[in-house]
Amino acid sequence: MFRQINLTIQSSLLFFLLFVSSCSTEKKTSADNKVDTLKTETNTDNLNEENSEVTEEELIASELKERANSDSIAYEALHIYSGNYQLETESEGVTATVNLTYLGDKQFTFDWSFNVSEANCEAKLSGTLQMDRTQHGFITCNSTLIHVNFNGTWNGYDVIEILIEEPQACNTISGDCIFSGTYRKKSA
Repeated sequence: MFRQINLTIQSSLLFFLLFVSSCSTEKKTSADNKVDTLKTETNTDNLNEENSEVTEEELIASELKERANSDSIAYEALHIYSGNYQLETESEGVTATVNLTYLGDKQFTFDWSFNVSEANCEAKLSGTLQMDRTQHGFITCNSTLIHVNFNGTWNGYDVIEILIEEPQACNTISGDCIFSGTYRKKSA
């Protein structure tokens, strides 16, 4: 019974992987698709009948390796966000900048300063920004989470957005200002 369950799991995983691989952007003719379908059905039947040499663990490992490869390609492109950014604002007397330098492995150095002299608001924070699997990076200050959203290009400039939850909890942020905002990359 265990052997039958194992074969069922292998078949299900194989069908899933075949489905995912069939979603590629390559275009095939109708005849090619029919031949591929026949080959797939034949190969699947053979796997079920012959107790394939490919184990469930090997299929999972292969899928994880493929995902890691595509992730590493995407993460290599993160270096384009390295640079100096300035807060987009029409308010006078506001000086706010962010400097990002890509370190590799989904990490940036993060240097942020914010100053509104008339309102007596000031913030400074340096550290390592950690990216997740999307376009979001995070850094903390005490119990304050600072979220950096990498928005891509807007009007010809790379743009990031900084969102700060509970700025009063961070010991390097002072004053009663809105510290969140959109930052535009300065021209090189």
